[in-house]
Formats: sequence, C-alpha cells, structure tokens
Amino acid sequence: MACQGFLFSGEMKKSLIVIAALLILAITGIAQTEPVKTPVDRNYESFIQTFDAEFQASPNQSQDESKPAGPKGYYPAVELPTWLLNGWEADEIRQTGVGISDPGMDSVQGFQQALVRALAMIAMSENCQIENVLDNYYLDKQGKKTLGKFNSFTSLFSSKSFSYKSVVIKERIVNSNGETILLVSLTRDLTARVPDGEVKYLVENFESEQMETKNPFVLGKMRTTLQYADTAGQKRVSIWQRSYSPGGAGIESGEDTLRVLNFDKAFIYLAPKGTDTVQPSSEFSQFFTLEYGLWNAWQSAIVSHLEQLDVFASQVKNLDEQSGKGFQGLTRVIFSGEGAFRVKAAIVKENNLLLEFY
Repeated sequence: MACQGFLFSGEMKKSLIVIAALLILAITGIAQTEPVKTPVDRNYESFIQTFDAEFQASPNQSQDESKPAGPKGYYPAVELPTWLLNGWEADEIRQTGVGISDPGMDSVQGFQQALVRALAMIAMSENCQIENVLDNYYLDKQGKKTLGKFNSFTSLFSSKSFSYKSVVIKERIVNSNGETILLVSLTRDLTARVPDGEVKYLVENFESEQMETKNPFVLGKMRTTLQYADTAGQKRVSIWQRSYSPGGAGIESGEDTLRVLNFDKAFIYLAPKGTDTVQPSSEFSQFFTLEYGLWNAWQSAIVSHLEQLDVFASQVKNLDEQSGKGFQGLTRVIFSGEGAFRVKAAIVKENNLLLEFY
C-alpha cells in the first residue's frame, strides 16, 4: 500500500507539471497576441506608476500632512523690468528667449543657469515634439454620465545645436530675490556657422484632477531635464521639478543632486510703472501664480500654451468600465505632433503672470 501511495504521488506530480506547462503556453500565446505598445503607451504607464508613487496620501488628510515642502525665507516685492514684459520680440535676424535662474543664487551660477534656460526656450519656441495622453473617468449618477476625474500626461522635447559665438546677451538683471534674468538672442551671421554648443530640453507634466469628491482638488508634478554642453565643451544635466497638491507646492532644482528651494513667504512681483493698467486681449486668458518664483510661472505658462495648441490629430479610445476603482467608463484621448510659439507680451496682475502669444 505504501508503494502504491508513492506511485500515485508521482503521477500527481507529472500531472501538475503537464498542467503548469499548458498554462505557461497559454499565457505566452496570449502575450504574443497583445498589440505592440507605442512610446505614448509606455509613457502613459510610466506616468501612472509615478503618479501612484508620488501621491499615495489620502485627499482627506490634514493640510499639514499633505503639504509639500513650501518656500522658506522672505524677500520684498520686486518690480520687473519693462523689457521683460514687452521688449524682446523675435525678428528675422535673431532668435530670442528669456532665461531666469532659481532664487537665491550667486551671480556667476545664476548667469550660467539663466543662459542655458534661455537657450532651451529658444529651442522650444522653434520646434517642440509634443505627446499627450488624457484620461477622462466618468461616473454613472442617476442615469447621467458625469466626469469623475481626469489624469493627464504630457511630454515636450526640443533640441538645438548652436555656436556660442552667436549668443548675444541683450538684457541682464539680478533682482533682490537673487534671480538672474536674461534676454538672450542667437544671431544668424556667417561667423557662427560651426556649432560648438547644444541644448536638449525635456518637460514631463503630470496632472490629476479629482472631481468626484465633495471638494474637488488637483494634484500634479512637472519635471524638466536640460542637457547641455558648456563653453568648455563639458556635458552637464540640470533638473528642475515642482510637485503640488491642495496643501501647497514644493520645488527642487539642481545638477548633481536636487535641492529644495526653501523660502518662508510667497514671492511678490510688480508690473513696471506704466504697464500695470495693461489688460489681457481675451477674457479667457490664463494667469499663473508668481508666489513660487518667476521661472516657475514663466515655464508653466509656456507648457500650458503648448499643451493646448489645436494642431494635433487625436485618437479617441473608449475603454471598458473600471468597476474595481468605482468608475463606470474611461475615455482616453491621445495626440502627438509638433508645436512652436512666439511670445507677444507678458502681463503681471495681482502677483500672477500671463503670457500672450502670436
């Protein structure tokens, strides 16, 4: 009887091995029939993972628990120069851009940072590769299809080769916040034909608006990666990122390691005298807060403009209901294309910035 029991166990093991093999073959077959993932799909999945990792806190937590590391320190109100708001339009001879350093930097480091950021803005203004995935989740409330929340991921990329001989600093100022602001142009003369510099600029913008709660709120993160070769030919990488939630916003910046930009109170900026009565050209114009610094607002305005360009061919997919997460339906919009921009003017009102484009 013991021998028969041993044989029975052996047969069971063989059966289990056969069943496992069949399951592996079946799973492999299913995997092989799945469609090949596009770069946009991979970026979207990366966004979901990043979003889940970054925002695990419940929206019902207290403001102190959910508030990112905010600004630390205090600076008096700064009056912005007139040329920053309306004196730097591009022409046929020059390509022009504005670069702004982080607050609290010394003049040498601030100049270098503002310079490469201005060059990145020039690259982006000429040509920008844009990819976006927008997910709209809908609830079924009393027979009505109601938007419950949306997630958005946008990737913007630009690159440009240039000669440092073609770089012209048209305007330069260091304000009391320790921000260096540069107006930079690239000439197109014959002496600058051989490029010895290059910038590559990547912006990843994540946003999620939760509307199914009693008090709707927005969570998000924007991260920029700027690769460049300095005047000595050394390749460097600068990273800047902002995370925000109902509790506030936290900004980090750096080359080797990210450091938190710590300031106690909000920054305050004033329009130059004589320009504070300028009105937006549209009642639907979008303003961006200046309380976290000038570069944050300037960059946010340009990213928002590029995201909203109505020049892309979009794909719309209606996916199955997401009952496990409490949503009845999901509509995904995917678009990709190229964009460019030219800033016409900037307006500052009540410590908010508006950029107007041609």
